[in-house]
Amino acid sequence: MSLNNREWASLFWLLAFAAWALTRQPVRSSLRQAAGMALYPKIFGPVLLMVLYTFGLTFVGWRLGLWNPNLTKSTVLWFLVSGLVLLSNAILKAGKEPGFFLHAARQTLEATVFVEFLTNLFVLGLPAELILQPIVVFLVLLSAVAVQQEQYRVVKTLADRLLMLIGLGLAGYALFQLGRQWDQVDKGAHLLEFTLPVWMTIGALPFIYFVSLYAQYESAFSRTNFLTRDRAGQRRAKLAMVTIIKGRVRDINALTGYWSTEAASAPSYSAARNVIEHFQASRRLDEARAREEQARLKRYTGVEGADDFGRQLNRREFEETKQALRWLATCQMGWYRSRGGRYRADLLDLLGHDFTSHGLPPEHGITMHVAKNGRAWWAWRRTVSGWCFAIGAAGPPPDQWEFDGHEPPRGYPGKDKRWGGSPSSLASNHNW
Repeated sequence: MSLNNREWASLFWLLAFAAWALTRQPVRSSLRQAAGMALYPKIFGPVLLMVLYTFGLTFVGWRLGLWNPNLTKSTVLWFLVSGLVLLSNAILKAGKEPGFFLHAARQTLEATVFVEFLTNLFVLGLPAELILQPIVVFLVLLSAVAVQQEQYRVVKTLADRLLMLIGLGLAGYALFQLGRQWDQVDKGAHLLEFTLPVWMTIGALPFIYFVSLYAQYESAFSRTNFLTRDRAGQRRAKLAMVTIIKGRVRDINALTGYWSTEAASAPSYSAARNVIEHFQASRRLDEARAREEQARLKRYTGVEGADDFGRQLNRREFEETKQALRWLATCQMGWYRSRGGRYRADLLDLLGHDFTSHGLPPEHGITMHVAKNGRAWWAWRRTVSGWCFAIGAAGPPPDQWEFDGHEPPRGYPGKDKRWGGSPSSLASNHNW
């Protein structure tokens, strides 16, 4: 279980950082709080069960010839780096992301897993590793910070390219050493080490799934208890959730307060089941509509023209663009009301130029204009199909104008006739 030079270097820098951090009072206080939270049953319990489950996996692997004591270090690293991250992500994300568990299984077979294994197969000397690791960490942090500001995108590009060059260099060095020492390499041992994270991750998924399922049901039950004090109604609603929804993690997560209240208010268990069945039917309908929308986007990609209602056929990025612009308008309204009746000219900078949560790429392409007196504003974006959307205000909230067309407006709402005659005019915004 000896450490290689890369692991010794990582341990050295980790201990150095910990020693520095512990000299700071705020850090010590945060660590005490974190330690207290780690002992909280809802956190400590799943982690302890994960430890026991990992022991069980290694025992099964040992009986099947996939594990031996020489893999103890790799097993511990998998648990700390991959296992716990997978556990926390499943609890937080499995109810929201479709195909979460299938994606987690597929990730174990991606090329990056092989590249990571290859670069760790042969490492540099300890002095080189001690120098290289803080450089890599600095570049990663630089890239993460630079992406938040539009004017620093060139810095992110440079940092990413340097990281890619370092990765290619390490992979090339490992390949050179592998070819040079091919006859001395213990291929069987390295094969076991390579396959360990694959079968450990896939083997852990059933446990991860049941922990996520339990967490989603607990959250749904808590909402039900909060929304109604009728104990009998609570029991009927919970039993209906378990018997109808069963093990569908995303359905349980989507069970909002409205449906929970309706189920708990039902006069009988049969009526509560009907409510949950109605909820599931509405979920399937929403999913079918989403699939149809995706199929429509694909079917009309590159097709020019509009339907009988004046809506464009090629609607790629339409919803994402509208969401981003409406979020921008909401922020401008809030700023106007709380900051003395002025719209903010540097709002895009304040938001970090980040609209990826709305589905737009990092290079979002939104352009915004604010009048010198701060009493009017507008913003626009051209979608990938070439169609333009714009939003703005010519006065205090709730004034809001929306526009879509081949080309964006050239001025503020109320000044440029392209916006129409009033904020509620639908003459030229059929696609909103």
